[in-house]
Amino acid sequence: MTAPLAHDADTFWHLYRASTCAVERRRAQLFALLAEGRPVPEILQVTRYNRVTVYGLVKRYREQGLAGLRDARHVN
Repeated sequence: MTAPLAHDADTFWHLYRASTCAVERRRAQLFALLAEGRPVPEILQVTRYNRVTVYGLVKRYREQGLAGLRDARHVN
């Protein structure tokens, strides 16, 4: 999680405000806080994600970019 993200916090906050999907909004919030350099314990408390889930989401984001923030449960 320490490597820089491909997008800046403003991009994630824009996605957060524009999204109508609760899952995507929560993930955008997570990445906006990461991009702002907030401490991980604070991010976990605010987003209510656990550390393992965050690592998985970061991995997915690094592989898929912003598309990785989408809710893919309907495809499953």
